[in-house]
Amino acid sequence: MELIQIRDLLIRRRRTLASLFLAVLALVALFTLVSAPTYRSTALVLVRESPGANTLLAALGIPAASLSSSDDFDADTEISLGQLEPSLERVITTLGLSDDQGEPLTARRLIKGGLLPRLTPRPHLDIDQLEDGRMIEIVGWSGERDQAAALANGLAEAYIASQVELQQADLARARAFVVERLGTVRDDYLAALAAQRTFIAETGVSDLEAQLETLVTKLATLRTQAEENRTEQAAIAAELGALDIELARTGAARSADQAQANSEHIRSLKADLNDLLQELAALRVGSTEASSEYRRLLAQIERLRELIVAEAQAVVSGGGETLGFYEELGAQRISQRVALAISETEGRQIAHTIAECRDRIDAHAALLERQAALNSELEVSKAIHDRMLEAQRQLGLAAAMVAPTHVLVQRATPTTRPAKPSLALNAVVAVLLGGFWALGIALIEDLFDDSVRDPAALPGPPLLARLVRVRRGARPAPALREPLRALCNRLRERLDGRLPHRLALVGPCRGDGRTALLAALAEQCASDGLRVLALELDLRTPDLATRLDAAPVPGLVGHLREGVAIEHCIVPTRVPGLDLLPAGATLDDPAPLLADARLGALLTRLDEDYELILIDTPPLRTSEDAIQVLARVEHALLVIGAGRTPLRAARAALERLSRRAPVGLVLTAVDPLEYRYLH
Repeated sequence: MELIQIRDLLIRRRRTLASLFLAVLALVALFTLVSAPTYRSTALVLVRESPGANTLLAALGIPAASLSSSDDFDADTEISLGQLEPSLERVITTLGLSDDQGEPLTARRLIKGGLLPRLTPRPHLDIDQLEDGRMIEIVGWSGERDQAAALANGLAEAYIASQVELQQADLARARAFVVERLGTVRDDYLAALAAQRTFIAETGVSDLEAQLETLVTKLATLRTQAEENRTEQAAIAAELGALDIELARTGAARSADQAQANSEHIRSLKADLNDLLQELAALRVGSTEASSEYRRLLAQIERLRELIVAEAQAVVSGGGETLGFYEELGAQRISQRVALAISETEGRQIAHTIAECRDRIDAHAALLERQAALNSELEVSKAIHDRMLEAQRQLGLAAAMVAPTHVLVQRATPTTRPAKPSLALNAVVAVLLGGFWALGIALIEDLFDDSVRDPAALPGPPLLARLVRVRRGARPAPALREPLRALCNRLRERLDGRLPHRLALVGPCRGDGRTALLAALAEQCASDGLRVLALELDLRTPDLATRLDAAPVPGLVGHLREGVAIEHCIVPTRVPGLDLLPAGATLDDPAPLLADARLGALLTRLDEDYELILIDTPPLRTSEDAIQVLARVEHALLVIGAGRTPLRAARAALERLSRRAPVGLVLTAVDPLEYRYLH
């Protein structure tokens, strides 16, 4: 909707808007006058930061999730009705508050005063948190000023007392919680201490770290010995290789003495030596018995080696030089083989000792880890035990020096001026409510209004004039003179420069301004120098005489029915040159009179006396009288009331006038604010 349309709507419906707006203002004013005053008193409660039971336990590093108590005050959380209900019950009991039926008020009804204002205010309370929750505002409402202050102060004091009780209860539960946890922690500490003592008793050692260090040093020494043993074995193997090469070179030269060299005794000694060497190689090292067996085998091998060497020397001394050298080389080879076997056996014993040392090192490392775990568990248990003792001490101090976290910093005092009803607030509400209500009704009324406002919606005759509304009984205003002259000029233009002798003004229904237009047009034409007769043929509801301030009798009915002379029936008006032939009487069925031939003869006679005869006709919508009248006139002028004549009625009138189309259309009763000067 454009601004121009809104402006037109406000102008058209200004009476509706004004009446509804004033009605709402009157209702709000009446309600304000009859409403009982309501007084408001405010108390302020300061919320101080004070550690509660959970805060103390958390600061000491003690988890309090299992502590069944109310949480510490949270400044960002709204106060719930459940928190205030005990305090509200205390206030209700102390002040003896009751409802309209005399029953005691409930906490829910005391905290909720209702959405709509009341003629008789009921005591209630409002609670709000200010300044990020550090200040609680408690507002008491009542029809009595002292009671409003008592409500606010009573709730503030009761709420502070309830918070102190909750704080003490929290501290008591916290102490009980700490005592219970202290017993459990003490048992854990004693169990850890006993486990450490049992470990020391079972292992039989108290300094595992020193023993582990000794074993590591021994392992390093054994690894050095193993490396030396491997070096010695490599040297002996090299010597054996050299001896084998020398024996192969001298083997050919000993053939002459081979029989003596391979004597049974030497071969037997060599066989025994080989058996001992094999037994030494298969010997398992690691026990006391094995060690004595190892020493025994070494002694036997040494004796056999000495015997073989002695036999070889005997052969050398008793035989040839080559054979002797060969046997000496064999004896050396046997000695080297024995040395190699002994070295290999010692190497295996060193490797076995290294494996045993590694196993002992691993065992000691595991024992050290176990000892560290036991020590850590003992330290944790001791630390928790110490914290529990400290918590018990601090909670005892907090309980002995408990300070309230809520303090009444401003007491509510009775006020002399009521807070409700507020004249300023009610005025604003009345203006807003009245404006929206009136505008809404005006929009609905305009939406369902089907009256003619724009002549463009009517097909047929052209619009000759728009005339503003004329108050009943008033003469045409100066602003209407020019539009009426313009209407006469346009009639002349439509009728080839002349006015008709007879011009009937017809309209669809009553209230379209037909009679008022006829009176105004007749006065204007008479003022312009024409001899004008206003003829009233609306015999069912005659009204033209009243409009022209003339006598209504005897009129046309008196002339046609009673034979009164026409000179006595035509009456002059206040405007020179304008005469009136009124109806004279009201007829229920004027059809016979309108069809009377004497009416036609009368109109012919009147044409000779007057230059213009303006005829007022009955409405087209209610009867056929207008059709009978139109049969006796030259031209007709259709009159439509702006905002009064329904669009359907106007279109139906045009259909009935289809055989005798009107010369033009005049829109009357135009709002003077909407059209200040239209024609």
